[in-house]
Amino acid sequence: MATFSNPQYDAAAYRDHRPAYMRPVYNTIMDYHQGGTEQAMDVATGTGQAAVELAKLFTKVRATDKSDTMLSQAIRRDNITYVQEPAERIDLPDKSVDLVVTAEAAHWFDLTAFQREVQRVLTDRGTLAIWGYNVPLSLHHPRITEALNYYNDVRLESYWEEGRTLLNDLYGSIKGQNVANVLQADKDDSRETAATAPFMPLRRMTLGQLADYLRTWSPYNTWKRSANAQTEVDPVDEVMEVVKRTLEEAAIAQGKEAKDAEQYVDITWRHVVILLRK
Repeated sequence: MATFSNPQYDAAAYRDHRPAYMRPVYNTIMDYHQGGTEQAMDVATGTGQAAVELAKLFTKVRATDKSDTMLSQAIRRDNITYVQEPAERIDLPDKSVDLVVTAEAAHWFDLTAFQREVQRVLTDRGTLAIWGYNVPLSLHHPRITEALNYYNDVRLESYWEEGRTLLNDLYGSIKGQNVANVLQADKDDSRETAATAPFMPLRRMTLGQLADYLRTWSPYNTWKRSANAQTEVDPVDEVMEVVKRTLEEAAIAQGKEAKDAEQYVDITWRHVVILLRK
């Protein structure tokens, strides 16, 4: 993922504005996990959101990312070691890791090479946990959800790097034939969840927070560096205009004035958690 490795990418904004992964994600992983709790590994850790939670559950955590830009803003803990390293080449001995996780990142990997490395470094009965989320949803305003889908599927479509379609499909091919080549998954080992399940937050975002979050997206940053950014309306501004207008119209429909419209949106994300055991 070239965007996140770019020194100009705002990794601090990514750390501050991306959604957190809820406690039930980790509870589900640990309920499934039958291995030890000596060492966990967070692959493509970004700024360490998952690593800091794993640090509460394992003696030590090795958190890796190919982007030094992201690692420079990673959240520090005494038992987390951050390492600049690609997902497809793990610099650890065979059978040395009890749990490998990757959150919101597997779609950028060479999956065959990654899965082969995971098979090598996992201890017997060790676990691989893959999870991700895709386009946000407005809980109360379908028109805002439509605007967010437009932002993802139309406005920024040509700026996405290869791999995004895998996440749009909620890792369907990982749950299918790709994973069977390396790690054997029983039918019940994939935990796909609807938007109402508690793995992702139901987050009340101010309009400023929503705009800041949308600007952390990799295709937005690719657009921003393109020549088109000199002549086109900012894609986030386009979405936020629809959001503001929708909230104003909702206020008027309730007998209020437009100036009294809500200044927040309740957001969640469709998401998936895949659990595999060696």
